[in-house]
Amino acid sequence: LHALSDGVLGELTRAGSEIAAGRARSLGDVAWKPERFGRTLFQIGTPDRTAREFRHGDDFWHWGLYYQYATEFPHDVDFTVGKSDPRRDWNYAQPPRIDPDTNRVTPTTWRIQYTLPATANGRATLRLAFAGAREGCSVTVGLNGKSLGETGPLPSTGPMHRDQIRGYWFERDPTFDAAQLTPGENVFTLTSAAKNWTEGVLYDCIRLELDESVR
Repeated sequence: LHALSDGVLGELTRAGSEIAAGRARSLGDVAWKPERFGRTLFQIGTPDRTAREFRHGDDFWHWGLYYQYATEFPHDVDFTVGKSDPRRDWNYAQPPRIDPDTNRVTPTTWRIQYTLPATANGRATLRLAFAGAREGCSVTVGLNGKSLGETGPLPSTGPMHRDQIRGYWFERDPTFDAAQLTPGENVFTLTSAAKNWTEGVLYDCIRLELDESVR
């Protein structure tokens, strides 16, 4: 049994609910307490399993829209939490830079700038919710010039090159020592190491959570 709700990050998953063919079965009240890794420090996007609220998210059904990325974001996405506008400053997809004549690609790195008001302690989790990806895609996450790890191969649904804003939803949650965050400006990086023009990822929501009870 799976259940989801717009505005809620994650999904309810319950195994063991066997239902025989031609029969009904009451599960009674099913309580869902969405998973949290701590309090929210920042969030980009709205959990709804689409890239609708980002740039081109309301006008995406155009062949080759991803070819415009290099012109619209000549220095890649550089998003400042609390100042940037997701509708304008966060693209619906993270494609590679694509040469329109040869289809040669260059990987892209997106930046998230976040100002932390005070020292953080405990365990931090950067929740990466994806609205879709392509076979061969992965994202490497960095913080202030140091690696936080890599997502590994992502499931393939190919929404970008099929001119869509949603595919198969999934989440990856790199965790790290919150002491790696510094008081003041911090810079997260998301590098999509695409190797061909179809290898783009679409984000649903990105949320940084902090659990100060973990030492």
